[in-house]
Amino acid sequence: MKAAQLNKKIEKRRDLEEALLEESHLLRTIAACNRAMMRVEKEPDLVDSICRIIVKDKNYSLAWIGFTTDVDGTITLTPVGQAASDMVGKRAGSLFRALLPRSLPQALAAMEAGQSELSRLADLPVVADSSADTTSRRATGWLLSVPLAVEDTKLGALSIYSKKASAFSAEHINFFGELAVDLAFAIRKLRIRQEALTATAAPPSDELLELITKVSKGGTWNLVLESGQHLDDHGGQIFISPALKALIGF
Repeated sequence: MKAAQLNKKIEKRRDLEEALLEESHLLRTIAACNRAMMRVEKEPDLVDSICRIIVKDKNYSLAWIGFTTDVDGTITLTPVGQAASDMVGKRAGSLFRALLPRSLPQALAAMEAGQSELSRLADLPVVADSSADTTSRRATGWLLSVPLAVEDTKLGALSIYSKKASAFSAEHINFFGELAVDLAFAIRKLRIRQEALTATAAPPSDELLELITKVSKGGTWNLVLESGQHLDDHGGQIFISPALKALIGF
C-alpha cells in the first residue's frame, strides 16, 4: 500500500515538473519572439528569427512562414522563411519538402477561415539529405497552421510541425494565435516603414517640378534630395521657370 502511494506521489511530482518545464519553454519562447519583433528592422530577418525561435523549443521540429501571392487571380502561399530544430539535422530539407504539399492547403484554409487549424499527418516520406545516408524514413506528427492577418488584410500563415500531440495543447495553440497577431502587426509596421522610406528616397515627379517652376518668379531650380546631392545628379533634369525662358529665349 505504501509502495503504491509512493509511486503515485512520484508520478504526480514528475507530471508537475514536466508541466513547469513546458511553461518555462513557452515563457522563453514568448520573451524571445517579443524581443525579435521589437528589435529586428527587416522583414526577411524577422520571419527567419521567429521560425528559429520556435524550433529552439525541442517540442517543434520545423516552422515555416508563407506570404500570400496572387498567381493569375488565384491566391496561394509562397514560403518566405523556415527553420528546423537541431534534432532534425540533415533531414530538414527532405522533411520540409514532404510537409509542404500537405501543409499548404491547411495553411490556406486557416488563412481564409481566420482561425488556427490543427491536423495529424501520417506516413510522411522523409529521406536524409546526405548522400552518405540513403535510408528512407516515415514520419508521423502534428501540424498547426495559424493565419497572419491585420484587420481584413490577409498576409499569410505560420505553420509548425511536431511529432508530439502534447506540443499543441489548448494553451500552446492560444499562444501561437496571439504570436501570429503580434507578428502580423510587426510585419505590417515594417512594410509601412519601408514604403515611407521608398517614397522619401524617390525622385520628385515631373509634375511636381513643373509646379515648382510655375510658382517661381524666375531663375533655374535644382531640388536638393540629400545633403550634397542634386536632382541633376540623377539624369540631368534641371527646370527653368517660364519667366526666365521668355526672357532669354531658352
